[in-house]
Amino acid sequence: MHLSHGHGGHQHHHDASAERTPCAAKAVTLLAVAVNLVLSIGKGVVGVSCHSSALVADAAHSLSDLLSDFVTLWAYGKGRLEAAGALFLSVNLIVTGASVGFVSSYKFTDILSSQLAGGAALGHRMQQVPTVPALAMAGLSILSKEWLFRITKRVGDKLRSQIVIANAWHHRSDAWSSMLSMGSIGLAMAAPGRLLAADAAAGLIVSMILFTTGAEIFVESIKDLGAASVERSLGAKQHAARQAVKVMGYSDMVGYADRYILLPPETFA
Repeated sequence: MHLSHGHGGHQHHHDASAERTPCAAKAVTLLAVAVNLVLSIGKGVVGVSCHSSALVADAAHSLSDLLSDFVTLWAYGKGRLEAAGALFLSVNLIVTGASVGFVSSYKFTDILSSQLAGGAALGHRMQQVPTVPALAMAGLSILSKEWLFRITKRVGDKLRSQIVIANAWHHRSDAWSSMLSMGSIGLAMAAPGRLLAADAAAGLIVSMILFTTGAEIFVESIKDLGAASVERSLGAKQHAARQAVKVMGYSDMVGYADRYILLPPETFA
C-alpha cells in the first residue's frame, strides 16, 4: 500500500517490482530449501529422541516440502512444465499424507491397546511421553513455515505462477501440521495417562490435511494442463485461418478458426 508519494512510497514500488522478477521466485525457493533442510533433520531427530510421532510425521512433511522446492526450481518458467511440476507436487503431498496416516494410525491403535491392557504395556508407553524439546521444535516450525508461506505466496501471486503458489501452500500445510503437533505434544505431556494417544491422533489429522491439500492442488493442476492444451489448439487454428484468408481487417479470426474458406490469392488482387 502506498501511503505517500515520497521516497518511502518509491521504495515500496521498487520492492513490489522486484517480486515480479524470475529471480524473486528462485531466491524465495532457495531460502525454503535451506529452511526445510534444517527442519527435516531437526524434527526427525527430536521427534525420535523425544518420543513424538506427530513430530516425526511433521519431519516427513518438511522432507516432502524440500522435494517440492527442488521441483519448483526445476520447472519454474518452463511453460507446461510448471503445471506438470505442480501436479507432481500434489501427488507428493497425497502420498506423504497416506504414509503419515498409516504410521500414525498404527501407533494410535497400539497406544489404545496398551491403555486397555494396562500393566507392563502401559508402563512402557508411559516412558515414551513427548518432552520439552519436541514442543520447542514444533513452535520453531510454526513460525518459520508460516513466514515462508507468506513471502512465497506473495511472490507467486505477483508472478501468477501456479507452481510457486502450490509450493507456498506446502509451507502453510506444514505450519498447520506443526500447530497440531505442538498441541498434541502439550496434551500428552500434561496428562500422559489419559491423553498419550493425542500425539498419534494429531499425526492422523496431519495426514488428512496433507491428503486434502494435495487433492486440491491436483485438481487445479489438471485444469491448468487442460487450459494450456486448449490454448495451443486454438493458436494453431488461428494461424491456419490467417494463412487461408488474408483480408485486411479480418486477419484475427478468434472464435471462427473452425469456419474458414480457402480462396485463391487472385480473389484479393
